[in-house]
Amino acid sequence: MSKGNILVVSFFAILATASHGTDYAWNGGTSGEWTTASNWSPSTGYPNGSGDTASFSPSAATAVTVGSAVEVRGITVGGAGALTITGSAITLGSSGITSTSTAAVGISNDLAIATAATPLAVNGPATLSASTPAGPLHLGGVISGSGGLAKTGAGELHLYGANTFAGDFEATGTGKTPQGATIGSKTVGSSEVFIYNGFALGTQHAYFDKGLTQFNSLGARLNIMESMTIGIPMQLTGDRDNNYSMIVAAEADVTFNQDVESKGRARIVLRANSKARFVGKLLHTNYLNLHMNAVGTEVFLYKPVSGSCYVEDSNKGAKVHLFGTGGTSMNWFQNSGIIVCEDENVIPPQLNYFQVQTANCYIDLNGHDQLITKVELSQLKFSPGAIEKISSPVGSPAKMRFVGANVPSFGMAAQFDGTAGMEWDPQSASKVYTQSNTVSGTTGELDVKSGVYRLANGAPFTQ
Repeated sequence: MSKGNILVVSFFAILATASHGTDYAWNGGTSGEWTTASNWSPSTGYPNGSGDTASFSPSAATAVTVGSAVEVRGITVGGAGALTITGSAITLGSSGITSTSTAAVGISNDLAIATAATPLAVNGPATLSASTPAGPLHLGGVISGSGGLAKTGAGELHLYGANTFAGDFEATGTGKTPQGATIGSKTVGSSEVFIYNGFALGTQHAYFDKGLTQFNSLGARLNIMESMTIGIPMQLTGDRDNNYSMIVAAEADVTFNQDVESKGRARIVLRANSKARFVGKLLHTNYLNLHMNAVGTEVFLYKPVSGSCYVEDSNKGAKVHLFGTGGTSMNWFQNSGIIVCEDENVIPPQLNYFQVQTANCYIDLNGHDQLITKVELSQLKFSPGAIEKISSPVGSPAKMRFVGANVPSFGMAAQFDGTAGMEWDPQSASKVYTQSNTVSGTTGELDVKSGVYRLANGAPFTQ
């Protein structure tokens, strides 16, 4: 072999070594400086290269300070002691952050990422019977760069920064935690994300997936911890076997400025006195469940309603405000609460399915007529006593209008209240509308233009 060839081989060997980097393990005790070589094993340097990794396994609370900006391929954390890392920025490579620690891990440094799906693995218990949850991972700095984040594992990820990273945010459920299960003393999903800032999920798109299929389990869950506006599109996925992705607004108001799409089944759960405003479209291919069982909850839908919407476990005073016109059909199920019409014809003209389950649900026309031109009779379930009333405020009269040849004979039990009225025009002399319960003292109009309006019980309209 020639001397030249030896030099070439040696050169590529050096490149390979540099590319692989060094795996450093912290041995600096319960406090120390990242950039001090003696705090690491091997002690020939410290993690600061695109191929380097930094691992921590503290048995007691440990604080590490980064004195100047560093770069690593990845950070891994284990052990049972809490770990906090503070100081200068960290550029994070393709291995991301993996934590199997049973204690809290807090990294307040700004992070720069370039990998499309930089992994954040917070690995919680692997079995349903586990009683010790994984420690949470708190990322307190600003996460920037061209990359994205991919969160996996049953542990908690907490994001605090106004993050500017340009890639997608993805959280995938494990399919291992059943719906409503508790680990320790906490009710959990199978992959938990907590955000404290409307920009925490980056600037591109956020995906929350059910992950592995297991009957009656939760997928990834987003917990909205403070009032905020989220400005990126979001997608939630679930399936027909009660596997869900979830958004939880925990006693906080949230505005979604872009579309929120539910593929399969998804739940949006509102805590006490929280309000959710959907400025973008609320899209769903199967079921969207709005859980509003806490006092003072309200949902505002600014785009047309479409698909199947279930307002479940709702409180009697819960309100769903409909603003969007131009919808074509609606499947609606509601336990209780109030549907508030904020414009004319926000209830789409075709009712494929409309069912209320208790006597605590009513429609507030709010001064706006609603025109229904087609009703799928087999699915229309205005059960006796179910809808408490159809109302409109005094001084703002409005009608429920059933007009057209596609309106069949049917009936309702709802009382009419305030200034709410009714128009019946099925364009057939043989079609009958049956009012099966009391018509209260509304000053609204009853306008029968064709067919028959039959009052089976109670007092007539006063107008």
